Amino acid sequence: MPGIPLLEWPAQDLRQATVGYFAQRRTFTTVGTEPADMRLVVKAWLTLRAPDRYLYRVHLESDLSFSGQAPLKTYATEGEALGSSVRWVTASDQEPIAEATAQALHQLAAQIEHDRELILKSNHR
Repeated sequence: MPGIPLLEWPAQDLRQATVGYFAQRRTFTTVGTEPADMRLVVKAWLTLRAPDRYLYRVHLESDLSFSGQAPLKTYATEGEALGSSVRWVTASDQEPIAEATAQALHQLAAQIEHDRELILKSNHR
């Protein structure tokens, strides 16, 4: 498909999206990038396919752990969004990437919230 070959997704964009999403959703009492009692490590993959229109897929694999301990639980989520049929500038990637990321973060938060009791019990061992 016509367009540009470069796909830009800086790690800072993912970090800001993740921190902002969890701060707004209030899944955790506090959210930040500094060391804390609980850690959520997020690894992300972005793929771009071009069937008719560009399809952006974000895959997240996340480990939730208490400081200094092995992961309590590992989560995997995905989100996807359609872009335009032509990519002329990398700025056109931002909206579909943000949409796919938000979907994956929504699934991640829902899974963590579902495991709330398990997490709280693990903290009191």
